[in-house]
Amino acid sequence: MHWLSDCPKASDAEKVALRLKLREASKARGSRVKRLKRLMPVASRTVTINGVLELPCCPDSGSDHTVISRSHWDLLIAADPDVQQTLLDTPVQCLTFGSHPVVAKTQALLHVLIHTAAGPVEPAEAVPCLVVDMDDDEFIIGRDLLATLGIDVDRQLEQLATHCDDETSGDPFSLEADEPPAERQAATDDEVRAAVEVLIERALQNGFPPDKVDKLRLIVFAYDVWRLELRDDPPARVPPLEVRLKEGAQPSKCKPRKYPPHIRQFLREFNQQLVDLGLVYENPTSRWASPVLPVKKSQELMDLRQTTDYREINSVTEVMAAVMPILSL
Repeated sequence: MHWLSDCPKASDAEKVALRLKLREASKARGSRVKRLKRLMPVASRTVTINGVLELPCCPDSGSDHTVISRSHWDLLIAADPDVQQTLLDTPVQCLTFGSHPVVAKTQALLHVLIHTAAGPVEPAEAVPCLVVDMDDDEFIIGRDLLATLGIDVDRQLEQLATHCDDETSGDPFSLEADEPPAERQAATDDEVRAAVEVLIERALQNGFPPDKVDKLRLIVFAYDVWRLELRDDPPARVPPLEVRLKEGAQPSKCKPRKYPPHIRQFLREFNQQLVDLGLVYENPTSRWASPVLPVKKSQELMDLRQTTDYREINSVTEVMAAVMPILSL
């Protein structure tokens, strides 16, 4: 074995041609490894390995295995000397981003904590990760780990295609599915008053004293507080409440939850309505998040109300003493 410049059998012209060929091959290999991140917006996706090392990560459905580069492995060894890698019986050739093949001869069992906008996600068991000799600046989350977390990109695309077919079935040139829904007209004062009278009548049927119904009617119509639908009404003219957290309180985020399809539809439509009215706005960087609890109000499937479980937040909030207002005064 010798250097190309010391080869006794190759001429000077052959050496120059071979150097050019090797240089082009090296550039081709490097281009397959490079990601398209220069054209993509910066995203702060990170993972914590074994609780000691935080690394940038990339969920890669094109990689069959979860992969850690040799440079990152050296950093992990320095932070956690107890971590071990085992020699594979057969070297594994896997595909990373862009179908770029890499060969791994060792693997390690690592505890992976994935940081997401909704909170951290951690598999229950240690994850087998291939250690590859390549200089990649990201920890690659492969199909094996994505499948453990219940993420199957191919299956999700199939469901999306099926869902689109269901909603826009029929004439492929029909634009009915793209037409915006008709705006719902706000209820008139007479309609609101009639709805409140129904509530008063229901109260009488359930045992409310008839001799006090006039006083009840006076109270319920004293203020303009009744609505049949949400509106962009101005805020209440009262001093805002000041919430104080207990000493040592830490932000908390609930885990993502799964809801039935009709519940998801209700939540999407209702919260979009809140956004359109300017009552709320989306804050993906919030350090606090509480779970939504949809509540049925009748036997109808979509007659739901959105409530929120604030028990976790209330447990770290100082209790305030207050007096309920007396509307009749």
